[in-house]
Amino acid sequence: MLIAGAGALCRAIVFLFTTAEWLETLACTKASAEMSSLMGMLPAKAVLATTGDVVSVRDVRVGDVVAVRAGEIVPVDGVVVDG
Repeated sequence: MLIAGAGALCRAIVFLFTTAEWLETLACTKASAEMSSLMGMLPAKAVLATTGDVVSVRDVRVGDVVAVRAGEIVPVDGVVVDG
């Protein structure tokens, strides 16, 4: 036996779940685009402070000191040694 209004309630629930899934997909798409944009901002080169050589970020090793000028993006994770 169906309760009066059960069909409308079911449709409302389906609508809400579908809207929630759409919003989740939209948020994930925007987050992915923002992450891609941020990854594009990373510099590909770093300046070694000891020698002044410009090297690929992939060639920077643990213990290397990297020079970063004012306004530049820090190319790798690390600890501030001076400045």
